[in-house]
Amino acid sequence: MDEGPLKRRLASCSEKEMKRSDWSISHRGGGTLQFPEHTYESIMAGTRMGAGIQECDVTFTKDHQLVCRHAQCDLHTTTNVVAIPELNAKCTTPFTPAVNGSTATAKCCTSDFTLAEIKKLCAKMDASNPAATTPAEYLGGTPGYQTDLYAKTCSRVLRLREFIDIVDGLGLKFTPELKTPEVPMPFPPGSNYTQARYAQQMIDEFKTAGIKPERVWPQSFLYDDVLYWLKAEPRWARQAVLLDESADSQGMPHAVANLEEYAKAGVKIVAPPLPYLVAVENGKIVPSEYARTAKRHGLKIITWSLERSGWLGDGSGGGYYYSSIANVTNNEGDVYNLLHVLAQDNVVSWSFPPRCISQSVENSSTRLDCLFTSTDFRNTHGISLVTSTTAVAHLIGIDALSDAPPPLAARNRKPAYEIVPVEGKGKGVVATRKIRRGEIIMIDVPAVLIGIPFLADTKPHHRRRILKQAIKQLPAETSSRVYNLYRSSGQYEVDTILGPNSNTVFVAEQEVHVGLFTEVARINHSCRPNAFYRFSERRLTMEVVAYHAIEPGEEIVMSYVPIETPPEKRRTYLKDHWDIDCTCSLCRGPEAEVADSEFWRGRIKDLKATVLDAKAEGFYQDAINMAEEWLMFSEWERVPPLAPEYHDTMADLYLRNGDMVNATRHARMALDSWARLGSVDDEELENARIFLQRVNSLNEKAGH
Repeated sequence: MDEGPLKRRLASCSEKEMKRSDWSISHRGGGTLQFPEHTYESIMAGTRMGAGIQECDVTFTKDHQLVCRHAQCDLHTTTNVVAIPELNAKCTTPFTPAVNGSTATAKCCTSDFTLAEIKKLCAKMDASNPAATTPAEYLGGTPGYQTDLYAKTCSRVLRLREFIDIVDGLGLKFTPELKTPEVPMPFPPGSNYTQARYAQQMIDEFKTAGIKPERVWPQSFLYDDVLYWLKAEPRWARQAVLLDESADSQGMPHAVANLEEYAKAGVKIVAPPLPYLVAVENGKIVPSEYARTAKRHGLKIITWSLERSGWLGDGSGGGYYYSSIANVTNNEGDVYNLLHVLAQDNVVSWSFPPRCISQSVENSSTRLDCLFTSTDFRNTHGISLVTSTTAVAHLIGIDALSDAPPPLAARNRKPAYEIVPVEGKGKGVVATRKIRRGEIIMIDVPAVLIGIPFLADTKPHHRRRILKQAIKQLPAETSSRVYNLYRSSGQYEVDTILGPNSNTVFVAEQEVHVGLFTEVARINHSCRPNAFYRFSERRLTMEVVAYHAIEPGEEIVMSYVPIETPPEKRRTYLKDHWDIDCTCSLCRGPEAEVADSEFWRGRIKDLKATVLDAKAEGFYQDAINMAEEWLMFSEWERVPPLAPEYHDTMADLYLRNGDMVNATRHARMALDSWARLGSVDDEELENARIFLQRVNSLNEKAGH
């Protein structure tokens, strides 16, 4: 690699522990240089190399079962089918040996065989010997850059469901590609196995396996497949990927012009090959017109295939996948220059160049903390992230920074509050209409999101400078709201604002962050709250929910500390963190009242923990009994659990306990409650729907 800042940056990472990343997708399993593609062994190799997402190329068998193959008609080169006479005879074109100067031929498709027949095959390296005179010779021909060393055992062709179970067990995500059929559809002619049914079947496999849509990126080269998913399976289509190679046949201007149509149709992600995304300007790799146009229309980008080319330093310019930058491709290190442009310019459009600090952490390794600002976030509300690059990559990976519209129920919510002066408290939030129990009162997004490791490891003067810049880079209206918040006493402005106004949230696999939510920050404390908040990492959204009915004119209040905190600790914490001298009845009231409330709140905490313990140990009836007691005590203290969450818990416990009547009842109540809640994050709603489908399926099997 040529000397320069990027090489020095990469060299600084050479001793770091490598981690799995959703930015890396394993093609055909990922281990195809050493292992037969689309096999268990290849999947494990790709996983060891750090891929966070695994691909299965999906095609169908004669009896309409789904299997993983790179093409519908590649069995003659990827399996030993031609060496099994009774199966070879069923091939579209059975093996014919080379003779008199003609090459050996064969064409064997998954649609030639039933699933049972395909499961008799052994996978092998993708190759054939055109000079073969026998089936055994035809199985050879493995290129020199691959090896047959690990292909000696019989690796089996995987069903899609087997692939799902393996990848799910590894904790990875999925990108199944619906392969374009090489036989006329419907198949067989005159049947009801249409292209649409085939596309639906692939989604149904993941539903049946209990996989959440957020873990799946279904993809296809056929635009009509993606349009079908958008109409029939909108939740699964949120991450549907349109594989686009139209420029190869119709020219780049045509491919660029199509992007507007895709966006208007609802397509969210396009996946062109690498050369579509980059160009050369003044001797440097830059985003192409295709990439810039895709971003302008709000399309996200996935690309293929990074490690498909030969040597980059042999004067060939890297072949097809480097064709648009061939004149600046001179050595193997140029792959990193390409990756750098793809990572920096084709993922998220930051409004300012990131500002970073390299932090020394445990085990002599380092962590890169950066300030990232997007002024376009949530319709120009804007957000500044001050956290590790790993956390930001996670948020990008789960699409948390996108501006996808919330569910309809969340968009139709009537305003319920106003921010007004409150005697003795400065400003506060007051109900403008009657708010029902369990209703979402307020929805807010962070202006600033800060990683606790950054706060802990950064020297104070560096920390304050970066946080001040984080606020400054926000849109003027949002920045003004931040500076108008309540301030505590102190020498440094940024500390006096962020300290008393931030909320703890968890992102990036439970990494602790603090978020500054300018509307939520206006809600005052009460030891007897009438509301609480819940945070969605996937939508980067805070929702404030009513514990019980709130009357017009009543102040909306939340507890700044866990409700089960003993009075003395609660008073100390409130004084130290918010300079609040609490004189409410729970802090300064009659001793008997304080003790009574402290007992019940402690009992609520203990019951919640005991329910989880009993469930983990298989004592489901005990867990059910304690959950009911937990609800009763929570009602007494006027801090009941969110109704759909309670019904989720009870439905699961009753199902585990074999009580299908009550499992069904609570599953239906959970689904109904989530629907009525109207959260901006409808993941729980979808989970409840899947759970109820599972319960109904079990009832049908049992004849109920």
